[in-house]
Amino acid sequence: ENSPLLNGKILELEMQYFQAQKIYQNILENNPTDGEALLSFGMAQKKLGNIPGAIENCIKGFQSYKNQYSENHPNTA
Repeated sequence: ENSPLLNGKILELEMQYFQAQKIYQNILENNPTDGEALLSFGMAQKKLGNIPGAIENCIKGFQSYKNQYSENHPNTA
């Protein structure tokens, strides 16, 4: 069985952005600082036309990575 994050990515590849967004929201209910889920949620929001939400969640995702890995990590550089 796939992880919820992978299921969301698969839905995005199938252009089922609304369903993917719901999966990312469920992940974030349990772990609101999950950087990958925040970035994925933001990108799904972008595809659905919610640009302000996309920007907000992508910033939160990058901030989460920065807090987790430090500013010198490749994911945050």
